[in-house]
Amino acid sequence: MEKYNNGRRQILMALASLAGGLFLPGTGRAAPQTQEAQRMLVVFYSHTGNTRTIARHIQALTGCDLLDLEPVTPYPRDYDTVVSPANKEKQQGFLPPLKNPLDMVSRYDVILVGSPSWWGTFAGPVRTFLSTAALDGKTLIPFITHEGSGLGSAPADLRRLCPSAKTGEGLAIRGSRVDGARQQVESWLRKAGLLPA
Repeated sequence: MEKYNNGRRQILMALASLAGGLFLPGTGRAAPQTQEAQRMLVVFYSHTGNTRTIARHIQALTGCDLLDLEPVTPYPRDYDTVVSPANKEKQQGFLPPLKNPLDMVSRYDVILVGSPSWWGTFAGPVRTFLSTAALDGKTLIPFITHEGSGLGSAPADLRRLCPSAKTGEGLAIRGSRVDGARQQVESWLRKAGLLPA
């Protein structure tokens, strides 16, 4: 009889897996999907390290993968020196080439897109990613580090650059507050349904 029950349990678990979830032992109820099952990725560019800090908060909370965008030609480290070229890139619609291969994003369903706010929107490397990666049908959620501009036009630009993707509510965090922002990030992820309520 025990052998029969074990076989029956294995069949039920296999059927539940095919249906999108595993039965919780002894309950006949499907277990909730894990974050890993959602196949989540954080794609970001960080100039000073602030956006990278938020990306790492997200990774620590969800266990998701990270993709740190690297432009072929690095920007000057000094912020004041990078301001003018960044504005020129935006005005001309220039997309700086990236070192990263982007075909791997096909494996993910939810992509959180992080950037410093440069002239009120995504930095050049992030605009390159949004313009060239295959993102149709994916869920894209922006997060921005800034020193006063908030999300700026990033949500609208995201919808414009990726019209066939779904978008979620973004998060803006001041660069000077990123180290202590883990709780804010956690609340945002819960609201977005990316962590258990």
